Amino acid sequence: MKQTTKRILSILVILSILLVIGLTLFCAFTGNRAFFGMLALMFFYPLLLWVLIFLYKKGQK
Repeated sequence: MKQTTKRILSILVILSILLVIGLTLFCAFTGNRAFFGMLALMFFYPLLLWVLIFLYKKGQK
């Protein structure tokens, strides 16, 4: 059961990162004002996820 939960969560994280990248590209091509916010999110969102995973693993030890 734990392995299945990890697999589902990893797929959701990958899909959310792809969604952020896709929305950034959409804002870039349409000239939307939210482009710079999405660009910042595209850089900081994976970093935030990495920090959360690091803290979770550190808390398990």
